[in-house]
Amino acid sequence: EESRGYDAEVESVREVRISKAKPLLQARYRESRQGNITNYEATSYTNIRGMELHNKKDSSFSSSSTISSSPFKGKDPCSMSAMKLDAKTSEALHVLQTTRQLTEVMSAVITLENATRVSYQCCEAFASNDVPVIMYKFVRLCNRSMPHVELLQYILMTLCNVSKISSLIPGIITVDCVEILLDLLQMFRDKELIFSFAATLLRRIIFSDENMLVQCKRRENMKRIKGLYSISLQELHSNSRNDNSSSKHIKIGVRALKKLIVKLKN
Repeated sequence: EESRGYDAEVESVREVRISKAKPLLQARYRESRQGNITNYEATSYTNIRGMELHNKKDSSFSSSSTISSSPFKGKDPCSMSAMKLDAKTSEALHVLQTTRQLTEVMSAVITLENATRVSYQCCEAFASNDVPVIMYKFVRLCNRSMPHVELLQYILMTLCNVSKISSLIPGIITVDCVEILLDLLQMFRDKELIFSFAATLLRRIIFSDENMLVQCKRRENMKRIKGLYSISLQELHSNSRNDNSSSKHIKIGVRALKKLIVKLKN
């Protein structure tokens, strides 16, 4: 049930982003092609065009270059699409390891979100290249501006994609990931998507790693989790009475926190 809710939530993020941003960004993209602007909005439209192709079941990814140190080296891709996915994922991993430019990071994270959603090999490459450590560092640096909120959503979606495979969860665990996710839940509690993704990811990590469970049982962390659950439950009830569509996202996060609290009490 949680997996179905998460998948539906990811698709809703993608569809809303395409429908709302496309008209404005089409014009910005045309201007950028003429050399008038080169900015985040133009890059975003390029990403949107790629997502539209993916929604039309075109699972191939075009690539202008191939990183020689591919994490898939030695594997035998069964099709041209698999090789393009390999190249695009390798390029995105390389970008995250070498740049701090927002536009490049955003494009790379969206590529990895698409790739980890459809390919186990991409999830495996992501978890084995220290990329989660870099992702958590980006989370620390993000503020509440719209570009950063969007980046946070795709980072959490990517981590959640990988965490669906239980054997790969240790690869996305870092020493401070529990603290980072709890800070994220508190700072962005009013951002329903970030809240639900962060709560889901935290629950999966705690349920799979004993050390993280012990860390979460600390008095200050238990207090934070219970406080977040209580406030979010009240907000869920309030939104339900007002027939607010955002309540479905809050419900996923509240359900994850409830399961986490039960686990911590045992």
